[in-house]
Formats: sequence, structure tokens, C-alpha cells
Amino acid sequence: MQKRPNAGRIRPKLSSIPRRETPASNYLELHKLALEKSRLEDEIRRMDLRRSIIQDHLTALQQHMQERVRLAAPPAPTTPTAPTSPVLMPPLPRGIFELLDLKY
Repeated sequence: MQKRPNAGRIRPKLSSIPRRETPASNYLELHKLALEKSRLEDEIRRMDLRRSIIQDHLTALQQHMQERVRLAAPPAPTTPTAPTSPVLMPPLPRGIFELLDLKY
């Protein structure tokens, strides 16, 4: 990812060398300004489109999160039932296991 130099400031794409004051230079400067205006308007349109896409994505994420919270919430308590006793296993008879001595 490339880092932009000073992302907060949009640098104009105009020439920094002053020209002589002639009708041709005035028309050229007017043309440059019109192109710059058009470029900035296009950039604003792209930013608005990107903002709209991001906003739609945020809305979808919010709905998905709400659905997950709803699914993760404990179910509403029902009528209380009598507690059940734990099931115990019957004791094993003695002598059914043989001990083995393992040597490595």
C-alpha cells in the first residue's frame, strides 16, 4: 500500500511557472482551471459513491450483528421444572480389571 504525502491537502494540478499576460495565456489558464474543476468534481462524485458503498456495508454489518446478538441471547425462561438428580453409574464389580506391568 502506498502512502500518500499529506492526504488532507489536495494539490492542484496547475503549472507553477507564470506566463505572460496575453489573450492566449488567459485562455490557456481558463482551460486549465476548467480541467481542474472537472477533475475535482469527478473526485467528489467518486468519494460520494465510495461513501454510499461504505454506508451500505456498515448497515449490512449492523443488521448481521443484531441478528447474531439475537441468536446468542439466552432463551426466555419457561415454566420451572423440578430439578433432576444426577445419573450415577452403578459401581463396577471388583476383579474385572487386571494390572499390567509395562517395562520400556
